[in-house]
Amino acid sequence: MFDLRSFCICLLLSGGIAGCAGGGNLDPGMGERPPPDDVVDDDDDAVDDDDTGDVEPVDCTADHEVRTAAELEALADCEAIGGMLRITETPVTTLAPLAALTAVGGDLLIDRNALLVSLAGLDALESVGGTLQLQTNALLEEVDALAALTFVGTDLVVWDNPRLESLDGAAGVSALGEALIINDNDSLTRLGGWTEIESLQTVFVHGNSALTRIEALSALTTVRGILEITENDALTAAEGLAALTTVGELAKVGHNRLLSGLEWLGNLRSVGDTLWLSANDSLTSLAGLEQLATIGADLIVGGHLLLGDVDALSNLTFVGGAVNVQGNALLGDLDGLSGLVSLPEIRVGDNPALTSIDFLLGHEALGRYFWLGNNDALGSVDAMSNITSAAASIRISGNNALTNVDGLSNLTAVGGALTIDDNDAMQNVDGLSSLTSVTEGLWIYYNNILTNVDGLSNLVSPGGALVLSSNAALQNIDGLSNLVSMAGTLYLVNNPALTNLDGLSDVVSIGNRLRIVNNDSLVDLSGLEALTSVGSYLQIDSNGALADLGALANLTTVAGNLYVRGNPGLTSLDGLEALVTVGGSLYLRDNPVLTEMDALIGTTVNGSFEILGNPVLCDSSVGAFAGACSCGPGSVADTDTGC
Repeated sequence: MFDLRSFCICLLLSGGIAGCAGGGNLDPGMGERPPPDDVVDDDDDAVDDDDTGDVEPVDCTADHEVRTAAELEALADCEAIGGMLRITETPVTTLAPLAALTAVGGDLLIDRNALLVSLAGLDALESVGGTLQLQTNALLEEVDALAALTFVGTDLVVWDNPRLESLDGAAGVSALGEALIINDNDSLTRLGGWTEIESLQTVFVHGNSALTRIEALSALTTVRGILEITENDALTAAEGLAALTTVGELAKVGHNRLLSGLEWLGNLRSVGDTLWLSANDSLTSLAGLEQLATIGADLIVGGHLLLGDVDALSNLTFVGGAVNVQGNALLGDLDGLSGLVSLPEIRVGDNPALTSIDFLLGHEALGRYFWLGNNDALGSVDAMSNITSAAASIRISGNNALTNVDGLSNLTAVGGALTIDDNDAMQNVDGLSSLTSVTEGLWIYYNNILTNVDGLSNLVSPGGALVLSSNAALQNIDGLSNLVSMAGTLYLVNNPALTNLDGLSDVVSIGNRLRIVNNDSLVDLSGLEALTSVGSYLQIDSNGALADLGALANLTTVAGNLYVRGNPGLTSLDGLEALVTVGGSLYLRDNPVLTEMDALIGTTVNGSFEILGNPVLCDSSVGAFAGACSCGPGSVADTDTGC
C-alpha cells in the first residue's frame, strides 16, 4: 500500500523522486530517522490534503528571472508571460524550452549567457511589450529564431555581442515603440529590415567595428529624439535612412573613418537641437544636406581630414545656438553658410587651409560670441566690413597670416569683450578706428610685430579691463589719447619695447587695478601726470629701466595695495609725495638701488607694510616712514642700517 506520508518525507530527505522509487519504502538506513516536526502533523492519523508532492505550476503572468536550466524548463508550458522575462548568466546553449512562447508582456532581456549560440526556441515569439535586449552574449552568432517577431513595445537593444554577424532574423519587426540601439557588436557587418517603421524616438548605432552599411529603416521619416551614428570604423553608407526628414533633438554622425558622403541624408530638412558632424576621416563634402533649412541649437563641423567645403548647407537659414567649425584640415571657405538670415554664436578655429570668411558679407551685427582663431592661412577679415556692432564678445586669435583687422572698420560697439591675441603677423589695429565702446574689456596681447595701437583713437571709456600685454614690438600707446577715465583695470605688462605712457595723459582715474609690469624700456611713467586715484591696487613691478616715479605727482589715493617691487633702476619714490592713503598694504621689495622712501612719510597705510630686500635703502628713511605712518603691523629686513 502506498504510504503518502512516508513518500513526502522521502522526497524531503533524499532530494528527489528517484530515491523513493519504492513508493512507501524509504531508502535503507533512513527508516529510523524521525521526520522533521514541520512535515508531520501532531495528529498521526491526519494527513495534510495539500501536501501532495507535486511541483507547483509556474505563474505565467508574473515576472521571471532565469539563471539555471531548470528555471528555463519550468517555463515550458507558458505560451505568454505577462511580466518581464530575463534570462541571464545561464549555462544554457539553447532556449528550446520556450518553444511555446508567443508573447512577453514586459521586457525580454537575454544577457550574459556565455554559451548561447543562437536564440533557437523563440521561433514562435511574436511580440514583446517592453524592451527586447540582447546584451553581452559572448557566442551569440545569429537571431534567426526571431523571424516571427513583429512587435516590440519600447526599445530594441543589441549590445556587446562580439560574434553576432547578422540581425536579419529580427528584420520583420514592423512596430517598434521607442528606440533602436545597436552598440559594440564587433562582427556585425550590415543592418537591414525594419522597413515599415516610420517614426522612432532614438536611433543609436555605435561602435560596431565591422558594420559597412545601414540598409534598414527605409520608411523612417522622423526621429523624435536622438539620431547617433558614431565610431563604426567600416561604415561607408547608411542609405536605409534616405527617407528621414526630421530629427527632433540631436543628430550626430562622427568618428566613422570610412564614411565618405552624407547623400543618405538627402531628405533631411530640420534638426531640433544640435547637428554634430565630427571626425569622419574620409568625408570630402557635406553633399546630402542640401535640403536642411533649420537647426534648433548648434551646428558642429569638426575634425575632418578631407572636408573641403560646406557648400551643401546653402539652404540653411537658421541656427539657434552656435556655428562651431573647428579642426578641418582642408576646409578652404564657409560659403555654404551664406544663407544664414542672422548670425548666431560663431566659433571658427583650427582650420589651417581656411582663406575666406565671406559668409559674413552682408551681415551688420554679431548676435553672440564670435571667435576666429588659429586659421593659419586666413589673411583678411574684410568680409566683416558691414559689421557695426556685436552684442557679445569678439576674439580674433592665432591667425598667423592676418596682418590687420581692417574689416572691422565700421565696428562701433562691442557688448562684451574685444580680444586680439597671438596673431604673429598683425602689424596694426587701425581697423578699430570707429570703435567707441567696449563693455567688458579690450585685450591685446602676444601680437609680436604690433608697434602701436593708433586704431583705438576713438575709444573714450572702455568697461572692464584694458590689457596691453606681451606685444614684443609695441613702442607706444598714443592711440589711447582720448581716454579720460577707466571704470575697470589697466594692465601694461610684458611689453619690452614700450618707452612711454603718453597715450594716458588725460586719464584722471582708474576704477580698479593698475599694473605696470615687465616693461624693460620704460624709463619713467610719463603720461600719468593727470592720474589722481586708483580704485584697487597699484603694481609697479620688474620694469628693468624704470628710474623715476615723478609722473605720479598728482596721485592721492590707492584704494588697495601698493606694490613697488623688483625695479633695478629705481633710486627713490619721489613722485608719491601727494599720496594720502593706501587702502590696503604696502609692499616695497627687491629694489636693489633704492636708497630712500621719504616720499611716503605721512602716507596712511590701512593695512600692513612689508619692506624687504632693498639692500641700500637707508634705515633712517624707513624709520621716518614707520614713525609717521598710521599703519598696521609691519616687517622690515635687508635694509642699510649704516645710514
